Amino acid sequence: MAFSENMKEQNIVLAVFFALVALWIAFSIGVLSVTIAIVTVLALRFFRAKIIPTLSVVFASIAAGVLIHQDVTGWVTNPVFLNQTFLAGAVPKGIISLILSPETFGDFWVLYKTQTLEWISAPKLWFAHAPLGVFAGAVAHGLYLMLTANPLGNLKRQ
Repeated sequence: MAFSENMKEQNIVLAVFFALVALWIAFSIGVLSVTIAIVTVLALRFFRAKIIPTLSVVFASIAAGVLIHQDVTGWVTNPVFLNQTFLAGAVPKGIISLILSPETFGDFWVLYKTQTLEWISAPKLWFAHAPLGVFAGAVAHGLYLMLTANPLGNLKRQ
């Protein structure tokens, strides 16, 4: 009994850790890339893509990113840099002042919503963020497939 309760606690801690990492990644890559990633995951789930088609989407997004940005790492760093520059300007006193000061948080939230609407209305940014969004969505779908796979299923069929 104690073993199963301990495993439940470990699973909760692991889930919280993965949720915090996912939140950090989402804030790092920006709202456009996250939106494209969600659409990618939904499309892969709709077509019930297994691991090989998912990996094909991952590699195709890398190739598209390199071709679009004409740089090996630019397809990842450009959207991250854009979001990082916005966050640095929106929160000049740092994250601690954002968390502790309600008026700073309110000002940041209004600025974030306004900037997000400007980013969403720019087709050039959608095109620039598409490779990273597709990559992130395909990787998330691949991790989901790996975590939910039943490794004993093959043994049961033998």
